[in-house]
Amino acid sequence: MGDEEITYTTVRFPKSSDLQNQRRADDQQGPREPGHRESSVPWHFIAIPLGILCSILLVTVAVLVAYIFQYSQENHELQKNLNNADQRNTTMQNNSCLNETLRKDLKSS
Repeated sequence: MGDEEITYTTVRFPKSSDLQNQRRADDQQGPREPGHRESSVPWHFIAIPLGILCSILLVTVAVLVAYIFQYSQENHELQKNLNNADQRNTTMQNNSCLNETLRKDLKSS
């Protein structure tokens, strides 16, 4: 073995000018960790629709909670009114029974 010099090179075949420009930018940034792959779809094209969907779901849940709360309040009011009506009905029945008893007592005396 003598004073031979070995040179290594990598051959790249560009597919389009965009990929070529992207590779040049990547080369200028430096090496990346192993296993890192560049996505073909930019993240904001996915993040924006997901954010909108989450916002819609959040608003939907808030509206449903408001409806449930309103329904429970109305149900509580109706139950209270029904109890009041039952009490009035019971009171009127008791008064009617007392009136009949008084009439019978007055007739018999």
